[in-house]
Amino acid sequence: MLALLIVSLSAMSLWHGYFDEAYAREDARPIVAYIDSADDPATVVVVVSYPWGINHYYRGPLPVVGLRIVGTDGHGRLLVDETLDARVREAAAPFRRLLYVDLRSRHFDPTHALERSLNRLFRRIDMKNSHGIRAILYDTAPKQEARSAPPHHKRPVLPACAPKIESPAAGSPQRSLRVTA
Repeated sequence: MLALLIVSLSAMSLWHGYFDEAYAREDARPIVAYIDSADDPATVVVVVSYPWGINHYYRGPLPVVGLRIVGTDGHGRLLVDETLDARVREAAAPFRRLLYVDLRSRHFDPTHALERSLNRLFRRIDMKNSHGIRAILYDTAPKQEARSAPPHHKRPVLPACAPKIESPAAGSPQRSLRVTA
């Protein structure tokens, strides 16, 4: 009887830990709320390696895809898969937006290869950081299409015949600018 009571209490604790959102880790709650706010059927959630880590906290309608990044070379050294960019494009192809969740991926992706690949391929829209967990939202349109507008941070080039604007010499009582042709 006592053994049955102990087993049932353990089972109930496990049930609360895995299935009741009230018992989810405090540091994961803001990220799950951010994922819920990005609830758009054209969005996919991507995590490093296996999706079970995020599936423990997020049970919404968005699909969760895990991308395996590294393997070993037989001597314990980590190798990044050379087909990563192609696999990222393939995972993002049917979707308009991609939400990358970095759930402490230092064990599965210590060189941040997936994030670098996403930054290379897509345009970053938004980012949420909470207690070491990051969620980065990307627009999956290729970067060339997303950057079709001219950049606004460049200075305009003046033609050679434009008048020169000179500032007064330092210590001069004159405070206005002089225009010379």
